[in-house]
Amino acid sequence: MQKHTYTWYTAHVFYRSDIRSGRSRKIHTFEEVYFLVSALTPGEARQKARKLATQKEHTYKNMYGESVSWRLAKFIGIQETPDQKFKDGAEVHFRFFKGLKSIVNKNT
Repeated sequence: MQKHTYTWYTAHVFYRSDIRSGRSRKIHTFEEVYFLVSALTPGEARQKARKLATQKEHTYKNMYGESVSWRLAKFIGIQETPDQKFKDGAEVHFRFFKGLKSIVNKNT
């Protein structure tokens, strides 16, 4: 019998806040979120992450009695986590940038 190995993935999503009130709003608040999912395949991880991202949507009343809704604005995708065993310092997300000048480089 073949042993199935689960892999950890980091899901990357954006949520948008909408407030129902008598005032019109031109600026919205966005939240960038990274969360972990485990799956046997990247396809399964993507499907699981999309479902979890939608389940994290919620609505509540703010202190002014207005209805605030956080909705999934964009599912960016998933990335296999570099470390598969979690401990202090475990790397869960990374990305590379090209063409950006770093403040760190100015100090060296």
